[in-house]
Amino acid sequence: MISEISHTDLMLVPGSWPFAEQHAQEIENHWARSLKDNPDLWNGKMLAARAPKIQDGCLSAEFVEIEYAAYLAWRDWEYPDKSRFNIFGTAVIRSREGHLIFGVMGDTTSWPGRTYPPAGSLELSDVGPDGRLDVFVSGVRELKEETGINVQSMTPDQTLVAWAGQQIAVMQVFSLDYSGHELVKEINDFIAAETQSELAKIQLITCIEDLDIRNTEPYAMQIAQYLLR
Repeated sequence: MISEISHTDLMLVPGSWPFAEQHAQEIENHWARSLKDNPDLWNGKMLAARAPKIQDGCLSAEFVEIEYAAYLAWRDWEYPDKSRFNIFGTAVIRSREGHLIFGVMGDTTSWPGRTYPPAGSLELSDVGPDGRLDVFVSGVRELKEETGINVQSMTPDQTLVAWAGQQIAVMQVFSLDYSGHELVKEINDFIAAETQSELAKIQLITCIEDLDIRNTEPYAMQIAQYLLR
């Protein structure tokens, strides 16, 4: 589901995640297996959302701090706790022709080969002094870190939410005055110069058929279908 929004009200609140506490041993075992398969994984802190809703152009939700290991197990187990959501920011780039720039995740990540726009989980650094989270700053930051493209001073064309099950992408869409092939070359050159990049490569999406549904996140399919209409 794609919705247009004008603002967000995302708040960090005290509390824990009962699911993570109830399944602590299983989560620890899952993390040990994941780390054995991929030693580059890191069990940092992130934020999980509850009670999200969209009303009058505003996406609101409350967040609690969790460990990445708990998130990874929940994700890999196909989201058994339906009371929690992963809300995250993403900045979607459109080329001069209106084509989209998606990333293919690298082998050092927890989702190698998966395709979606550059994005990242919300962290404690995204929380302001009043306890509110800035998901838009997060999305712009992730875009710059992963692609080298800086849109911080630009005004987005649209602000949208792609809601697919437990994954909720809050996206700003930016149009750049470069051809799709120019953007792909520039970003792939940036990736090649990185010592360790989250992305394996950039993929130019000119039509929905460019995406393999087996490797593309459902919310990313929603984004492509909506923006390439």
